Amino acid sequence: MPLPQAAPGGGRSGAHEHFRYVPTQPGAKWSAYVAGPCHWFLAHTRGRSKPCLHEMTGGELTCERCAQITPPQVIGYQPLYREVDSRPVMVIVYEYERDRCDALKLHQRVTIGREDQQSDGVWVTVALNPRPVFHTTLKCRMAPVDLTSVLLKLWGLPDLTAWYEQTHGKSDSPVSLAPTAKAKEEPKQSNGQPFGPMYRRAAVRAAATDDDSVQEAMQRALQKAKEREQSAAKNGKHKPGEGGDK
Repeated sequence: MPLPQAAPGGGRSGAHEHFRYVPTQPGAKWSAYVAGPCHWFLAHTRGRSKPCLHEMTGGELTCERCAQITPPQVIGYQPLYREVDSRPVMVIVYEYERDRCDALKLHQRVTIGREDQQSDGVWVTVALNPRPVFHTTLKCRMAPVDLTSVLLKLWGLPDLTAWYEQTHGKSDSPVSLAPTAKAKEEPKQSNGQPFGPMYRRAAVRAAATDDDSVQEAMQRALQKAKEREQSAAKNGKHKPGEGGDK
């Protein structure tokens, strides 16, 4: 009687799905299958490519490279399953390849190459021969992959990783299928009107916290501040609307 066999994908969770960057030497060509959509970012490409933190976070993080290196340019990370060994890999392409990469379909057979000069970028195109076709028994390979966690690890930028986990939630999957953060409704005063510039930031923090007692305390503090301001306006200490929420 044979020993029980392991089921597909039954090993250490996600270990086989760590997408590794692979270089393509000048003049070389190789075949692979599309693993998911290309991920496009504004990045600084001198030396090791790193995303522009200012652009990626909408100005919430400062990008030191902006002051030191040339302006960022758009590059893409294309996930693939290498045909020769089925290894999950990715290549970096420049924006002039965007139309071609964005038109690729999941599991489509493609050819990856680079012209003879080191300065030439990598290109990805649909293979002239669609065979052999892609085949897998692994459930994780039946859907498009999201490279989020892999890229955060590749870039090695602690501030960006912390920002992402705070705004989108932490994923323990090597290939992240991170949930899309739902936009929360803008906090409002008790009369239904939005908070003005002076109190908006505190109101947003109160609305974002999961602790109901903290929310209530902050809302009470905000309301008292509003009442003090209205009282001061009535007593003529400053003009109505000055520094307030009008």
